[in-house]
Amino acid sequence: MLQREVETLLSEDAKSLGTHIQARCPDLHSVDVIPTVSFAPTFERAALSFARHPGERGGLERSGLGMRQRVSLATWEWTSELLASDASEQVDADKDEPALRQTIIVYDEPDTHLDYGQQRKIMDLIRSQGEIPSTNVIVATNLRSSSPTRSGPRWPTM
Repeated sequence: MLQREVETLLSEDAKSLGTHIQARCPDLHSVDVIPTVSFAPTFERAALSFARHPGERGGLERSGLGMRQRVSLATWEWTSELLASDASEQVDADKDEPALRQTIIVYDEPDTHLDYGQQRKIMDLIRSQGEIPSTNVIVATNLRSSSPTRSGPRWPTM
C-alpha cells in the first residue's frame, strides 16, 4: 500500500529529527519520532516519545513547558536544515530554472514563555528560514522588537 511506503520513506527523516532533538536536549537518553501518513486532506500526527533514563518512555504531554520549548526549538532547527538542503538540491538539479516547490511555514507566537535570549534565538532561526529560497514564513507574535532589523525580508507589524 502506498501509504505504508511513504511512512517507510519518512522514517529516515524521522530518525534524523530524533537524533537532532537528542543532540539539543542531552539530558534525554533516547528520542523516537514515528511518522503517521494519511492521505486525508489534513495532517494526522507524528508521535514523539523520549526517555531521560534507559527503559523509561514518555511524551511531551508529560513534560514541563521548558522541555516542550527545547524540543520545539530543536525541531525548528532540524526543519531549517531540511529546507536548506531541499532548496540546494532543487537548484542543483536544474541551474537555469528557479526552484518550483514553495514552502510556507506558519508560527503562532513561537516566543511565548521564553526569556529574551531564547526569544532572539528563535527569531534568528525563523529569519534564517525566511532566507531559504522558495520558503516563506508567517509569524504571529506580540513582540514588537521581533521584526527583522538586518538586511533581508521585512515583516509588517500590525
